Amino acid sequence: MSVLSFCLPPSVTCSAQGPQICMVGPEGCVSLDIPTPFVQKSRIVRFSKPLTMSNKVLFKQAIIGVSLSYVLELSLVGVGYRVEKVANKLYFKLGYSHLVAVRIPEDVVAGCSKNIITLRSAHLLLLKTVSSKIRKLRYPNPYKGTGVLYKGEIIILKEGKKT
Repeated sequence: MSVLSFCLPPSVTCSAQGPQICMVGPEGCVSLDIPTPFVQKSRIVRFSKPLTMSNKVLFKQAIIGVSLSYVLELSLVGVGYRVEKVANKLYFKLGYSHLVAVRIPEDVVAGCSKNIITLRSAHLLLLKTVSSKIRKLRYPNPYKGTGVLYKGEIIILKEGKKT
């Protein structure tokens, strides 16, 4: 652990509200629970006490998130697998006898076409949580290669049973 300083982009502002640090940028706002006090001079933020590695990583992710935002793409591979967006919910047809609904948090923006879901957010942890919830609805099948996959994910198919 060491005393760290971070350089903020010109479009990002950082403020403390008790133990929470709030970062605001063009892509949104992220609040972090880092109880370590800090000093800010122009664009440089310097923490007065050493940060743990996880807090350091969360702070860096927040800087990138509020300035650029994170994007994840999921694809539905399978016969009849579809997705529709209504208000802040995604409705999936994944081979079950019913539609499956997933509520999308306010901080995450979801866009979808027939078989592709695009998730965008300034908060990486929240984005990964939402994408893993969606993926849990239908994990990729190792024999057929169908299911909910991340963009660019390669599934190594297993060989079927030989008789």
